[in-house]
Amino acid sequence: MATITIAQARTTFDNQMNDTDPEVTDAIFIQVANFIDRRLYRVVFRLDPERYMWETTVSQVSWTASYALDASFLTIDADNAWLYDTDSAWALNIDAPLTRRPKWSQTRGYNIDRQNDEVMLVPTPTTTASLILRYIPALTKYTATSDVMLLSDEYEEDLNAAFASWYGWWKLDKNNAFYDENFLSALEELIDNFRSEAYTLNIDDVSSYYR
Repeated sequence: MATITIAQARTTFDNQMNDTDPEVTDAIFIQVANFIDRRLYRVVFRLDPERYMWETTVSQVSWTASYALDASFLTIDADNAWLYDTDSAWALNIDAPLTRRPKWSQTRGYNIDRQNDEVMLVPTPTTTASLILRYIPALTKYTATSDVMLLSDEYEEDLNAAFASWYGWWKLDKNNAFYDENFLSALEELIDNFRSEAYTLNIDDVSSYYR
């Protein structure tokens, strides 16, 4: 399996159209690629969270409860991402996750404040420590045709179908092409095909809960 860049997806798309539409600039094609992969990402990171997991250090300071989240922070999944204590070598101690608790809790844990983009330690700590937050980052926005898309080339046909469905409506209504029923159906088919592959790999499918 090989990766697919936006440029490669564009080449496949142009070949199917038997021409290059000068109205579909690279900037527009990149915009469509971002829309497709953002929608897909919501499914794939839950099917295979370890593949996308990031870690960041939270340096606990005494009498300080709130710590800014990394700008890339997207979500924390209670089943896969936690705030962890570190061991004596300052490495992640996978057996020592803290528990997510309400802000007013007096039992040691943490809370994610998305309104202020902070992780809060509860209750307010009185000592220093080094903690590690494991989390799912937001998908980096594509800005160039050399950027690599989420799926491998085995899904190239499904991906191209999504681009083609978008294009068919875009030629009629450039303001609403992202919300055309045929385009959204093509995206759902792409997601369903990926989900079927997840079943064969014995990956639990939870995607239906997050549409």
